[in-house]
Amino acid sequence: MSKKITKSFNEVTEEFRETRDHFQGINKKPLIPNPHILTILDFQAVSMFRYSVHDNKMDWSVAEISQALSGEVGELQNKLKKKYTQEEKVKNSEIEEEFADVLKYLFILANKCGINLQHEYTKKWNNSLKKHGKKK
Repeated sequence: MSKKITKSFNEVTEEFRETRDHFQGINKKPLIPNPHILTILDFQAVSMFRYSVHDNKMDWSVAEISQALSGEVGELQNKLKKKYTQEEKVKNSEIEEEFADVLKYLFILANKCGINLQHEYTKKWNNSLKKHGKKK
């Protein structure tokens, strides 16, 4: 059973930054070049910090996390289908929330598997660019 969320994302991010700054002082090199802009890696790090310190989701198995991710993707797909093919009234805020849930579990799963999403996405992007390149 997960703990109740008691801190906002901004509060957890600030706590993460304070911890990061502590280690940054020890390591003498920046972990986040611009502290006002969060990258994919930053969100992944904040997510790991949030769910390992303030929740028990990092104790979940890969199978449990991937099942939760699949459930969230299904909920997102259902909202999109209702809005765009069945023309039902679905608020954008409901769709936005489902996208955020998908990202949350994607970050948790990537952390559990030791995957740096920013690195892998950048690599994929660059390989696609090389493969499909700009046409003259």
